[in-house]
Amino acid sequence: MKRYISAILIVIGLISSCFLGNQITSAAETNFSAKAILPEKQWDQKKTYFDLRVKPGEVEHLEVEVKNYTDKEITVAVQANSAVTTDGGIIDYETTNPEMDETMSHPFSEIVEVDSEVTLAPNETKKVSAKVTVPEESFNGIILGGLQFTQQKELKKKDNKNKANQTQVIGVQLSENDNPIKPEINVMSVKAGQIDDNNMILAKLQNPAPKIIRDIVGSMGRDTLTTYLPKLKKKYRPQVTIANGENAAAGRGITGKIYKKFLQDGVDVVTLGNHSWDNKDIFEFIDDAKKMIRPANFPEGTPGQGLVFVKVNQLELAVINLQARSFMADLDDPFRKAEQLITEAKKRTPLIFVDFHGETTSEKQAMGWFLDGQVSAVVGTHTHVQTNDARILPAGTAYLSDVGMTGPYDGILGMKRQAIIEKFITALPRRFEVVEEGRSLLSACIIDIDDQTGQAKKIEPIQISEDRPFEE
Repeated sequence: MKRYISAILIVIGLISSCFLGNQITSAAETNFSAKAILPEKQWDQKKTYFDLRVKPGEVEHLEVEVKNYTDKEITVAVQANSAVTTDGGIIDYETTNPEMDETMSHPFSEIVEVDSEVTLAPNETKKVSAKVTVPEESFNGIILGGLQFTQQKELKKKDNKNKANQTQVIGVQLSENDNPIKPEINVMSVKAGQIDDNNMILAKLQNPAPKIIRDIVGSMGRDTLTTYLPKLKKKYRPQVTIANGENAAAGRGITGKIYKKFLQDGVDVVTLGNHSWDNKDIFEFIDDAKKMIRPANFPEGTPGQGLVFVKVNQLELAVINLQARSFMADLDDPFRKAEQLITEAKKRTPLIFVDFHGETTSEKQAMGWFLDGQVSAVVGTHTHVQTNDARILPAGTAYLSDVGMTGPYDGILGMKRQAIIEKFITALPRRFEVVEEGRSLLSACIIDIDDQTGQAKKIEPIQISEDRPFEE
């Protein structure tokens, strides 16, 4: 009996995405998991973190299910952290004992009691309870923090032993009412400085209000993914979700925090492109990011990997990332590299997906025809505009020139319109800025693949916007 594997690709652009059938959750790369047990008073049951409406002085007990996937006893450290903001504008729930701003009246870490560790027998599941005592004084806005679960394990690296931490964090948001909070940012200091040998203007900003000020770094694409990915999975039941996240950090590469957030949101593989190195943070985590790939035809010795295998039931899906050369950097030949990686992948699986990151439709079409019958799908990314040429090529390869972008709907390629229009009119340089608020767009495609032959049976583009509302 024939079965079909389904995949979704999304480009988060400030993003792109592609899906492949029913979602499969694997613990192959982690020793344990931590899952929030949402209480009845959860304010939004669609959230995977705790979002509670509370009353002054009451006590809440938050339960988290912690599971050991190994055949050995493990110990997981548990702690409550107050949320802070990184230098890159990302909310961070993992910083222990951060320096608190004087305006933070109720740090989350000070109102939570939780056992410092939990020990799990082989393959055991336990519930961990955190006691939250709501402040006696009523508050407006939110209290934000996270429950962090960390396991230390010994890993051998050459002749040395290093401790590698595996960490999972579950966010907690507490609120008492919907009273409006006026956003406010105070500039505390501005000075010239350097980060990673790059000259920069460094500004220290203060948010004195108990409210998250969103989109400082253009997070609309990421927020859109978080909102719609669960709905898409419920409707299409994809088994694999692939997201191109090369522009996820405000149009400038990707950070470790964003990569982890994608995985928490249900993305199985993150692909990249020519903006892979725009954010220096990538060099801190790329070699440990086992579910992230950059174009495989970067020169030999470049950090990261260009091919990854994803478990799908008893099978595997190979995901390959390549970058075109027309109007882009003169990298190694993507066609020859594709042949090399496909030969390697076919030793393990007939299911092969290619994200071809390129500027021109002609080079993307050439790659599609070149690989027809050799891979399950060739889907283009990079241009931020979804093309209308989805098809199954004669030998069974699904093809789409560009899956499009997930991010601002009313900008130009995700950027504010006026500066781009002025550049075209005046031919003078202009500074482009990411659209930070307004309507959003999600672009994706879903592909069904025969799990025996590796041939694609269906490809369907997806777009969600105010003009094309999501249908359950």
